[in-house]
Amino acid sequence: MQHIEEEQISAFIDSQLSDEEMLAVKSHLRICSGCRTVLEEMNAVTRLFQESERVAPSPFLWNRISADLNKKDPARGWVAAILESLHPYRRGLSAAAAALTLILSVGITYLYQSSRQVAERAALAAIDQTYKSLAAQDPDAYNPFTSGSLEDHENPFSSFLSGGRTAQGN
Repeated sequence: MQHIEEEQISAFIDSQLSDEEMLAVKSHLRICSGCRTVLEEMNAVTRLFQESERVAPSPFLWNRISADLNKKDPARGWVAAILESLHPYRRGLSAAAAALTLILSVGITYLYQSSRQVAERAALAAIDQTYKSLAAQDPDAYNPFTSGSLEDHENPFSSFLSGGRTAQGN
C-alpha cells in the first residue's frame, strides 16, 4: 500500500485539493492508520497555532520605526544632500551622462589607435636598427644596392614580420 505524502495531507487539511483528490485522501485515511496518525499530528500543530495568544504590537512601535527612518546618517548625509539637490536636473544629467559616455568612448578609441601606431613605429624602428647593424657587420650580404632589384634580397626578418617562426624555431 502506498502512503499519502505529507504535502498532500497538509493540502487536505487546508482544503486545497480538488474534490476528486479530497475523496481519494479520505478513502485512504479510512484504511491507513499511519497516514491517519500523520493527519492527527498535523491537525494538533495547526490547532496549537490557532489557539496561541496573538501578540499585538505596541502602539508606539510605528513611532519608533518612523523616527529611526527619519534619522539621517552623518556618513550618508552629504551624499543624500547632493542627490536631492540634483533631482530637479535629472533630465539634463541624463544627457550629460550620455555625452560623457560618448566622449570617453571616442577618447579611448583614439588612445588605442594612437598607442597602436606608436607601437608599430617602434617595432619598425627596432627592425630597421637591427637590419642596419647587420648590414654594418656584413655589408655585402645586407646591401640592397648590390643587385638589380630588392626582390633578389631576402630579408632575415620576413618570417618574423609575417607572424611565422624562424628556421631555428624561435
